[in-house]
Parts: sequence; C-alpha cells; structure tokens
Amino acid sequence: MTTRKTLFTRATAVALATGGVLGWQILNDSPSIAGPPDNPTVDLAPRTAREAAQARSAGAAWLVTNQNADGGWGAGGWGRGSATTQSDVATTALATMALLRDDPALATHARAFERGVAFVVKAIEESPEEGSLLRGPEGTQPQHKLGRNVDTHFASLLLGEVAGRVSPVLEERIMVAYDKVLTKVVSAQRADGSFDQDGWAPVLSSSIAAQGLYKALENG
Repeated sequence: MTTRKTLFTRATAVALATGGVLGWQILNDSPSIAGPPDNPTVDLAPRTAREAAQARSAGAAWLVTNQNADGGWGAGGWGRGSATTQSDVATTALATMALLRDDPALATHARAFERGVAFVVKAIEESPEEGSLLRGPEGTQPQHKLGRNVDTHFASLLLGEVAGRVSPVLEERIMVAYDKVLTKVVSAQRADGSFDQDGWAPVLSSSIAAQGLYKALENG
C-alpha cells in the first residue's frame, strides 16, 4: 500500500504540473469548449436529461453493434482507422468503460460489457510477467498518440472500476490480472515520475496511469 501511494503521489505531481490531469478531465467530463470572444463558452451539454440519456444510449448501442467477434474494439493503425479493425486493449478498455457509464441501462448490454472486460483480462493473462507492455497489436492509433504503454494504463483503470459488475468466474480472473497489470504500470514509471515517452501526448498517458493508481488506492 505504501509503495502504491508513493508512486501515485509522484505521478500525480508530474501530471498536474504539465496539465495532464486537466486534459484527461476535459476528455472525460467537460460539457463545453472555448468559443469566440463575444460568446466565450459554447454549451455542448444536451438541453434536457432526456436528450442526454438518448445520446448516451445511442452511443452505447453503436458500441455494441460494432464490437468485434473477440469481444474487443479497435481504432486501427495510424492512418488506417476502421470500426471493424483488429481489437486493441486501449480502445477496448475505453469502449467498455463507456458502456459502464451507461448505468442504469448497463443490464441491456451486459454481455457486450463482460466480453469487453474478458478481452482485456485475457490480454493481461497472456502477457509476459516482465516489462510494461501488454500483448496486442503494435502501432495502434492510441499508441501513436498517447504512447506504447497506454494499453497497460487503460487496462488498469478499467479493472479498477469493474469489481462486482461481472460474473464470479471472471471476477476471480480479474483479481489476478489486476495485480499483474498494476505491477506493469509501476514498472513503466520513469525517473522523472512520468509513465510514457512516446506518442504525441505522452503526458495524457501518464495522467491515465495516475488515475489507475488512484483507483487502486481507493480499492485498497
């Protein structure tokens, strides 16, 4: 526990100093963007709760429809984006978390949700114990933009959020995979406290890693 807390503190300091956590919050939560001087805020939030629910349900339905046969989702390689491309861990973890956010409608796509979790768990199980990388395709769009370790960081964040939401058999596998992937996150940390150096915006990858470690602290 002390080790994870120390690592989280260092990672958060770096991410905050560079704006990484702010960037992640914008991607995750923000309902608005900057507008012209005479209208400094363009409100992107739906006008009613009903509209928000409809938009969320439509997005979840699209994800379920476009889930690959192996239970994952893929963003494709750089310049080769396609909804039907080879599944990768980062895209699958992000899509699965999106389905999780569709609570209380999660029950309507519970099978797709559990298949997404199982895809990520299997990737962790089949990865070597050493090193920070997970098994999966290389050169994906998430890796190109956020760094090679982004699969590992998104996987840890996902597994930290799904406890009690899956079948007992998968829950047992998650317990083992979660410790393994957290160890990989720790091994990815560099001397300056960051967690990635590749891609366009590795600071965002570091902020995702920090969020995953924070979730691990919450989970005990």
